[in-house]
Amino acid sequence: MGYWFRLRGHPGGLLPHHEFSEDGVLVYPHASGRWARALPWFTIADGFVFATPDHPDGNGAGPWYEIVGSFLYPAEGHPDGPAFEPRYQVRPTPD
Repeated sequence: MGYWFRLRGHPGGLLPHHEFSEDGVLVYPHASGRWARALPWFTIADGFVFATPDHPDGNGAGPWYEIVGSFLYPAEGHPDGPAFEPRYQVRPTPD
């Protein structure tokens, strides 16, 4: 399991807690220590992160993030377009 933490490059700024939790290849939103929704917003495949149809902004035309080590960089399919600065870091613990 991995936990997604916002980085300075995220347009919404940093959060005091993780924003998403991975469960295998599915990624769920997280809010205040409780699941915000029962349905996954993202899925992971072949080094990329894709939005699911359950994401509030829809699933888009391509991958939203590229996974590089423990960092997630916006990819071509992200609504804001690709970026050279990572938006999230995946960590093994929620702290």
